[in-house]
Amino acid sequence: YKRQELSLAEANALHLEDLNLTISANAQESGALFGSVGVTEVLDALHAEGHDFVTKASIILLAGPIKEVGEFTVNVELHPEIVKSISIEVKPT
Repeated sequence: YKRQELSLAEANALHLEDLNLTISANAQESGALFGSVGVTEVLDALHAEGHDFVTKASIILLAGPIKEVGEFTVNVELHPEIVKSISIEVKPT
């Protein structure tokens, strides 16, 4: 059973390979966001791209919620042994 879980996680990891997400958020001219981009926004963006296997608990924001426009790296833990990094670009709406 554990081997099956690992195989599934490895297969799902391939879907996240070289993935770049763009998330639009309300921002001031300075680039600071009104509010922030958190786990829920990242999850919504992943699900919109068809990556329904990603759960809220598997998303790791390395520096906490994103509070400005720019490019960021987010980790997705698909299995204790498999963590994929994905690139996220936050753009002003």
